[in-house]
Amino acid sequence: MNPSQAWFLAWRALVLLLQSLAPWAAPLDVPRPAGDAAMVQLLVGWLGLTLLVVVCVRALERARLRSLVAALALLTVIAAGVTGYALPRGDLPLGYGVRWMGPLVWLTLLAALRRFAPASWKNSASLGWVMLAVVTAALSFARLRTPESMWRSVVARRPDHAEAQVTLARIVGRGPDGAAKALAVLDRCVRQSPRSRPCWTARAQLRVDAGEHGPAALDAQRALALDDDDAASAVLRAVALTRVQPVPPEAEASARRALELAPDDPRASLALAMALDAKGDAEGARAALGRAIARAPTLDARLLETTLALRQGDVPGARRAVQAALALAPDDPRATYNLGVVAQREGRYNEAREAYLKTLRREARHYAARYNLAVLTKDAGATGEARHHLEALLRAYPGDRAAVQLLARLEHVDQAPAAPGGAAPR
Repeated sequence: MNPSQAWFLAWRALVLLLQSLAPWAAPLDVPRPAGDAAMVQLLVGWLGLTLLVVVCVRALERARLRSLVAALALLTVIAAGVTGYALPRGDLPLGYGVRWMGPLVWLTLLAALRRFAPASWKNSASLGWVMLAVVTAALSFARLRTPESMWRSVVARRPDHAEAQVTLARIVGRGPDGAAKALAVLDRCVRQSPRSRPCWTARAQLRVDAGEHGPAALDAQRALALDDDDAASAVLRAVALTRVQPVPPEAEASARRALELAPDDPRASLALAMALDAKGDAEGARAALGRAIARAPTLDARLLETTLALRQGDVPGARRAVQAALALAPDDPRATYNLGVVAQREGRYNEAREAYLKTLRREARHYAARYNLAVLTKDAGATGEARHHLEALLRAYPGDRAAVQLLARLEHVDQAPAAPGGAAPR
């Protein structure tokens, strides 16, 4: 731990002690100080906490009558230091420590009041102190109820606290309509703190998860404009660019930069593989994909492996890759669609048909699955089913040229005269 970290922990511990006195009015978290005021805040925290420890220790040494008060005070200071070091971790703000620090602080003050108050009003003062503690707890309950309520309070009081906004977005993103709520939090974050890199990075991640790859690439680029060495933002930009159609020319350079900053991140290797594949460099794409799969055989990597194998004519290899993808996500429409393509290449009619139908049950507007299903059934002689799928395709995509042409060929087959002996022409 370097000196600046130690000072910051001391500052957090001092703030936590003050928060425990009035959590209903406290901000419940403090960002790492920056700028000209940083050193002053850190020094105050360090000196304040040191002074409290010295006072407590001296009280223990000088008078046995004060030992209980001093021991409680010393325990409180130590607890504040440990809590300041341990929090936040994950979704917990600094104010989460008020749950146990509050009772300890108020008990210490009550012990001090009982020790030093004049005998004539000691009992009434203690009763008033207890009532004040109860009122403080009641006022603070709503804010301390859950981590989400704490972070909302932090954001309300410190709208420039970017890390709090990012954490709040992560928490609300787990609930109903989480993506929309998280995006609303991050939209406010980038408006109020446009030079906060974490806000742009978090919004880029959220948009990548939602499939909004164009806006995600722009958000990641804004994050990199603030910190061009940020590995997370570089990886997100590479991922987003390689999923935009058509893949832009800068995708390869972005993926290589991401791989330079995060050489162990499989997403960077996969992004490079996708960029090289879009460029037409099949050999380079397979090499990069191999590195990605070696680090993490993700669903996206297995799907790209299937596509590259099919493009190379390696149907058995495509079968192995798609089975690996299905093992990771049995119901993912991309995996079931790829299974349909592989089975159609192998001439497995029933398996291909069921795979395409399963894809459409999960994603009704999946164009390729519906069109391939129409071709599959037409080639098998099930012209009625083929017509059904083409009509459904045209309802979803009115005027689609490929569907119109295939439907016209079906009509031509239906209207052709019967061959001698009643056999249908082939």
